[in-house]
Amino acid sequence: MSEWRQDPLSGRWVVVAPERGLRPDALLRPRPTMAPGPCALCPGREPLLPRALGTQEHDGLWQGRAFPNPVPALRIEPSGARRVDGPLVALEGLGAHELLVPTRRHGVPLTRLSRAEWGGLFAMYRSRAVDLARDSRLAQLELFGVEGDGEPGHAHLQLRALPHGVLTAPHSTARGSEVCPTCDLVAHELQQRVRVVQSGPHAVVLVPFAPLAPVELWVVPRSHAAAAHDASDVVVDAVSRALAETLPLLDRLAGMPVVVWRLESVFRPGDPGAHWRVVVRTATAHAAVESLSGLEPVLPLSPESVADALRAALGSMT
Repeated sequence: MSEWRQDPLSGRWVVVAPERGLRPDALLRPRPTMAPGPCALCPGREPLLPRALGTQEHDGLWQGRAFPNPVPALRIEPSGARRVDGPLVALEGLGAHELLVPTRRHGVPLTRLSRAEWGGLFAMYRSRAVDLARDSRLAQLELFGVEGDGEPGHAHLQLRALPHGVLTAPHSTARGSEVCPTCDLVAHELQQRVRVVQSGPHAVVLVPFAPLAPVELWVVPRSHAAAAHDASDVVVDAVSRALAETLPLLDRLAGMPVVVWRLESVFRPGDPGAHWRVVVRTATAHAAVESLSGLEPVLPLSPESVADALRAALGSMT
């Protein structure tokens, strides 16, 4: 059974899940190439997976599906019992671990999803967030997707619900006040127009001033809201459109094969200074490995030059 373990020095929590099958010798084997399809996530293979928790449908066909991860790192069955051994603390692996598949199409990476597919993903997230919120033991949601180089396989994202007591640092920049620094930052960036890639009445795409990866994009709603699952349909559609129009630009960046997509959003009420957003980071394999060192990133590109290049690429596509 998996369990949460706390680093006694930093206070950081990790999940230890041996049943997910990564053995020490697996680290020495080359990464297998993904078959071109079909795969277990493709239409017609539904019996291979757990029963769907929700679907997005059109003309009687599913366009997106949410279901329990077949090999979960966290489960809702444990009580979260605490185990203490001197300075070492562990909890049973309480939580939830699900997969969200936003498209029927095999071989389409996250950077090539359509506006409708992104909209369907947010609708599934909203439904799952409402359902998981009924479990008072769960305190935080994480929605993320990671794609490496090679065959993209079938696009999917992972949704994890974390229990109370093991909270990671939530996305909040409130600095102890009810003023939203994200709203102030977006207003400043729109005024300067130096790092803005695209903007509309409901969403803005920008390169952050101090990114954590060589290429990083934020897609930020212009209206203040802490939780993505509380956003209006108009705002969700604007964010979906921005993702569909700007993420294909990342495919043009040679040598940046690692893509990390992350939704940063509040799950439970209580932080008026939080402002939800989507963060997409793209890096070289070397930079991805370098990040494991724990050192602060050294960026080979200025955020301003990245924004210039992305604006130019966007202009050439329109």
